[in-house]
Amino acid sequence: MKYSIFYHTVNSENGLDSFLSSGIIIKDDADREIKRIFDVSVDFADLEKLVLSLNSDNVAPEHLEGILEDYYSEHC
Repeated sequence: MKYSIFYHTVNSENGLDSFLSSGIIIKDDADREIKRIFDVSVDFADLEKLVLSLNSDNVAPEHLEGILEDYYSEHC
C-alpha cells in the first residue's frame, strides 16, 4: 500500500466560509486508488509525518482507522 496527501477546500454549510484541508489517498501496489479520506487535518506538517510513518511501517489499510483515532486524540 502507498499513502499520500492531497489538499482540498472545505466549504461551510452556509457557503460563506471555507478553508484548506488535507486528506489521505490510499493506493495499491499497482498504483490504483483504493480510498480517499477527506478533511483529515489542517496541520499539514504533522499529517505529512503521519503519512511518512504509514508508508515506512507498511501499515495495512484496515489499521488506518485506529491510527487516525490516535492522531485525532493527540492533535485535537
